[in-house]
Amino acid sequence: MKRTKRVVHGLLLSLVLAQSVRAQAQEEPADAVFGVKGHLVIGGERMFGYGHTRQDETSDGSTRTTTLNTVSFLGAALSTSSLSSSLSAYTFPRVGVDAFVAPSISLGGSVTYFRVSSSAGGIDETQSGVLVAPRAGFAVRLAPAIWLWPRAGITYVHVWTDFGGSIQPSSGSASLFAATVEVPVVLALAPHALALIGPTVDVGLSGSSKVTDGGSTFNYDLKETDIGLQASFMFYF
Repeated sequence: MKRTKRVVHGLLLSLVLAQSVRAQAQEEPADAVFGVKGHLVIGGERMFGYGHTRQDETSDGSTRTTTLNTVSFLGAALSTSSLSSSLSAYTFPRVGVDAFVAPSISLGGSVTYFRVSSSAGGIDETQSGVLVAPRAGFAVRLAPAIWLWPRAGITYVHVWTDFGGSIQPSSGSASLFAATVEVPVVLALAPHALALIGPTVDVGLSGSSKVTDGGSTFNYDLKETDIGLQASFMFYF
């Protein structure tokens, strides 16, 4: 009889604990859980961070390789290298928008416009460009206020360049394609406010550049690959 009572008591205790856990899960508001179907995430991406860049420019079978190590904070990621190679195109801050079309599954992308003016050695240079980066992602909850949100997609950048100053005015343009993978850790800072930090990889797939100097035009094949650690701040609704 005593053994039967212990079994009954154990079953009742298990039922009470299960009901308590179920009640707590039901009490947690959907808005407190990032990645719920229907959530829209908007914010500033790659607001600051570090990047290592490799640029390969090929013409007539000859390749010139330039490497950059850059640190950015709320602006262009510039290095102390020569003026013409000081731009790291993939690390500019951008606006990101993602929608969760199913639990934990997101579709979205980021976009930005940038403009950088520099002057060195009597040479003036202005670079303007646009970046578009569609992607898909999957959010995994690691703790009550921490998620892992890997995302993958492609990035397209187009840059226009104008030279002036002590040299004859000239211009150029470049287009770049890259496969992009980001693996940020998402931290809940406050209701609906998030901080993202993690590695980013933009693997150069293809690209081209054109420089017009007086009456002559020069064409190059161009690739750029970036590896970095970037931070973002976003809100979800």
